[in-house]
Amino acid sequence: MVINEAVVSLVLDSGRLHPLPAEKMETEDKGPLHATVHLLGWFGDEGGKKSPMQYDLRAHMVAGSTRANLLLTITNMQPRNKADARSVSP
Repeated sequence: MVINEAVVSLVLDSGRLHPLPAEKMETEDKGPLHATVHLLGWFGDEGGKKSPMQYDLRAHMVAGSTRANLLLTITNMQPRNKADARSVSP
């Protein structure tokens, strides 16, 4: 599969993040009329260092069409600091 002129990047306070190569790629559905491909990976910085931002992409393609429907989910996997409820009470 070749995707031309498609760019996805995130810009955070720490700089721009780019998608790293997928760690998981599988064909979820492959038939004579349509196919679904699932990619799971991470965003990284310019040096290729993995960030806590994960991407989950599903591409749905139909035979005879130049169109692909993409479903992209981006999740921040960094652990959250949970505030003690007593520290925020009046």
